Amino acid sequence: MGIDFKAKLSIQEISFSSWAKEPSSQPRSMIIGSKIWEVRKGEKIYLNYGGDYYPLEIKEVDVDLVVLHTENLNVQGFSEGNVLRPEPMDINLHKGKFVILRTPTYDSGMKWKITLIS
Repeated sequence: MGIDFKAKLSIQEISFSSWAKEPSSQPRSMIIGSKIWEVRKGEKIYLNYGGDYYPLEIKEVDVDLVVLHTENLNVQGFSEGNVLRPEPMDINLHKGKFVILRTPTYDSGMKWKITLIS
């Protein structure tokens, strides 16, 4: 029988908008809030934006690693970029590191900064 590891994830919600008041302005972002989640293998977290729920499955939990699975969120910094229909993806998240997931939208939406804290 294997060890039933659990992990703590910090999830920070950040809204973004490309609609700036001035043409030269940078896109605007605003931190909405953050929450600590304690998770185990097989559990799901549902991220909400505008009444749409984006499931994030916990595929693996180990001492210093969590494997997250998303069906429909973009991974910021991934070479594919931001697309309206992202491919399902597994994400290896190591302790002390973070990943930023974002809604499959262009003009405005939500980003989630997910950090493995323990």
